[in-house]
Amino acid sequence: MRVSYGRFKNRPTAALKVITKSELIDRLLGLDEEEVKDDGRWFIGSAITEWTQTEVDAWNEKKRQEVASKNRKIRKSNKDKPESEKEREKTFTPREDGGRYREASHVEELTLMAVDIDDDLEKTTFDELCSHIDRLGYEAVVFTTHSHGAPGKGNRYRVVFFLSEPWRQAHGRAALKEAYHGLYQLLGLGMAVDSSCSDPARLFYFHAAPEDRAHLAMSRYIPGQLLNWATLRPIPSNVNWVDLFEQKAPSFISEWKSAGLKHDVTCPNAAAHSDGGDSGAFVSLETGSPVFHCMHAHCEHLTGSELAALMINKGWITFDDLFQHVKPDINIGRPQFSAIIAEVSNVLIQSKRVGVLGGFVAQIASGIHCVNPA
Repeated sequence: MRVSYGRFKNRPTAALKVITKSELIDRLLGLDEEEVKDDGRWFIGSAITEWTQTEVDAWNEKKRQEVASKNRKIRKSNKDKPESEKEREKTFTPREDGGRYREASHVEELTLMAVDIDDDLEKTTFDELCSHIDRLGYEAVVFTTHSHGAPGKGNRYRVVFFLSEPWRQAHGRAALKEAYHGLYQLLGLGMAVDSSCSDPARLFYFHAAPEDRAHLAMSRYIPGQLLNWATLRPIPSNVNWVDLFEQKAPSFISEWKSAGLKHDVTCPNAAAHSDGGDSGAFVSLETGSPVFHCMHAHCEHLTGSELAALMINKGWITFDDLFQHVKPDINIGRPQFSAIIAEVSNVLIQSKRVGVLGGFVAQIASGIHCVNPA
């Protein structure tokens, strides 16, 4: 497993060690002996490509010129100073290796995905977070970060997932960002997630805590399957959840209420229900907009997309199943929209199946729902 780690942010990554998976897990679980964050050890889940000799030579020449320029200024400044006050001139040591500095475009591959979670309102305890990760079924290390429990910070967690196959530069940054977006939805915690974690060259500090909050530090290893980043995709919100359950997951409809409009369904997050039941979730199109929601206290913060991510993780449906039921967004300009409204209104009024008030069409079993934009 190629995961670089070291101690200083401004060193070329090639100067850092490559750590094994077992070593990394041990380091993530153990509290770092460094108490000051900026001096602590850090890791990146990536390997950095090496420079060519031409690039190394160009870098050396640039630095040589920079040092020469600084030394000219130092000599000028030292001219009228006594010997004891003169500033020493800078020295330059040329680089011989081809290690690049930490930059996204220099990353060769990524072997893990790490997520930083900011629970400012302290809604989720460390044990609750670990239980949720365990239910997802993926191998991970969960630990508190250096700022956990600091005044005004609340809970600060980091979750590190291990990948079944590495992301490589050839896959593209966009694919990695989509995978992270999908992972955030899969977590579905209703807490702020640091989106900059999707930077493949991002630094992450090991498990660390200042002396006055060392008693708050926690870490845990969670066994499970390796995460396949390529299967993670953002789930849109405009999914026809009713059709999805009727056609792809009918066995999870607990009560058929109105075909094509509303059903009670099994909650994919039922394991978190305090009463042990799986009821409380429903899908609906009664308002004209797709709704997938669970009224249970442990689920009320979850969006339909996050609930769907749990369904995919449990194997109830696939991503392909879901994307077959996305409701297309139809963009119509105001003049065309007004003309359509007028024509539809006349037809439906004549059939006595609709009432019109202002710019709104009130639908009665006609299968049409229109709202005139302000």
